Amino acid sequence: MLGSRGQTSARGGIRIGALATREQVAHRALLYAASFCGACTVLIDGVPATACLMLAVEVDGRRITTIRGLECADAHLHPLQRAFLEEPAFQCGSCSSGMVLLAFALLAKTLIQMRRPAAPG
Repeated sequence: MLGSRGQTSARGGIRIGALATREQVAHRALLYAASFCGACTVLIDGVPATACLMLAVEVDGRRITTIRGLECADAHLHPLQRAFLEEPAFQCGSCSSGMVLLAFALLAKTLIQMRRPAAPG
């Protein structure tokens, strides 16, 4: 059994250096997992970004849209938000806001490209 600091085993108290304390594991998980879940996704000037890795000074004066910013003026959900609710495919749902914002940005980019006149061939 591990000791309180995660450094011994049940077999004669052999020291196991590879084990880490709970705090060390949590710290490593935060460092490696930052930006992978998508829960903090925002649109900065229409471009998806992970807010957990940005400083406020980096976005000063820029347009920031959160998942709540997609709502219509009458406080109803955006059609894309409604579509995600009507066709659930979520597990825990923590990354759902990021998926909605990424889909919104992708659709917006696609519409802009579709509206451009075709290049002369």
